[in-house]
Amino acid sequence: MKQIAEIQKKRPFILDLSTNEKYINPQIEQLLSEHNGFKEWQYFLFDLHCDLNIIPMVHLYEDDDGKFEDVEEFVRSASARTNCLAVRLPYDLSDEEVEYYLTPITRNLNENCKLYVILDAEFVRKKAINDVVDTFLEACSGTESFADKIEDVVMLCSSFPSNVAQTGGEAYCR
Repeated sequence: MKQIAEIQKKRPFILDLSTNEKYINPQIEQLLSEHNGFKEWQYFLFDLHCDLNIIPMVHLYEDDDGKFEDVEEFVRSASARTNCLAVRLPYDLSDEEVEYYLTPITRNLNENCKLYVILDAEFVRKKAINDVVDTFLEACSGTESFADKIEDVVMLCSSFPSNVAQTGGEAYCR
């Protein structure tokens, strides 16, 4: 966090935690614990690192009854302490699914807080560009009814391989 602070200075930045098995560790697991409205994540953001201009990521957690009570508690608490929150959703959700996930967040947002919606397509190199665009557009249409609560919708994807040597073969690595 010290390195991030040096790079960002007072500029705002969205802070997310990886759930990828390659990068997860006990500390991240603790921060991702949904108990008490993601209490550990809140402590990390608003107590340990309150000097940074962090835009907190809302981590979605649906309980066994299909409810988002811990998410709603996090949003109520966090949105009272900051001007913006963010949420990352898969880009290939239907507009109804986007609405399903955004509803518990937006209905609990403080009136002075806005939401960044990040639609994540991950690696798209082998996907048809028109399919990717159409899928993004459908997910974006699911955000329209929340326009007054949304700061911006961000589309995220990469065509850069995680391992260039494996992708290009040895002939390209000399």
